[in-house]
Amino acid sequence: RERDDTYLPFAASRSRTGSVGVENQLSLGRSWSLVTGLSYDWFKVLDVERNVLARDGSFLRQDALATTDADNLGSQLGIVRQLAGGGRVFFTAGGATRFPTLQQLYSSKSGNTALKPERAGNWVLGFEAPASDALALELSAFATDVHDMINRNAPVTTNLYQNYGTVLLRGVEALATLRASRTVSWRAGYTLTDAEDRSSGRVTRNVTFVPRHKALVGVTGTFSASISIHS
Repeated sequence: RERDDTYLPFAASRSRTGSVGVENQLSLGRSWSLVTGLSYDWFKVLDVERNVLARDGSFLRQDALATTDADNLGSQLGIVRQLAGGGRVFFTAGGATRFPTLQQLYSSKSGNTALKPERAGNWVLGFEAPASDALALELSAFATDVHDMINRNAPVTTNLYQNYGTVLLRGVEALATLRASRTVSWRAGYTLTDAEDRSSGRVTRNVTFVPRHKALVGVTGTFSASISIHS
């Protein structure tokens, strides 16, 4: 729901998003394994309305807007090499789709009903190993080639959402997981990302709203065999 002022009624909108997938892991010996997967994702706007105002700003009516829908078939391939001592090296590659949100499509300030879904191909090469009985470390490099990336064209919340032709994201990520007890684990991580706009006719290589540096701290607590809390 959205409205531009407190005296206006809310303009309601509804959508349905779903995904189904299958995954298979094949052992290729004592230390190698192959993982393959397929997914089908869909998005459908069920109904959406917008407030119509008079020239003096008074409320006139609510109009129904045209709806949209989209779907996509995604795939994934992964290779894992188990190492002595409990470590592993892994490589994954795949394709995915991100559909625009209702706010990105229909916001009265920055919405764009012509938005197309983002489509991305990505790969990750990583290494994971225990540093001790309680501490696990992971280091990985990644690259994501995004087509029709959904973003604003300037770092201002009223600027229109639009599709960028091609954006390349690449970087490295480090993650440490500390098992503090049988039920509580702490995580800390850092990601360095270089984002480059490779669209034809671009004015700059910079991409807004993609942080170069990102850090995380989280905790996971498990209180029974079926209940867990993540932060």
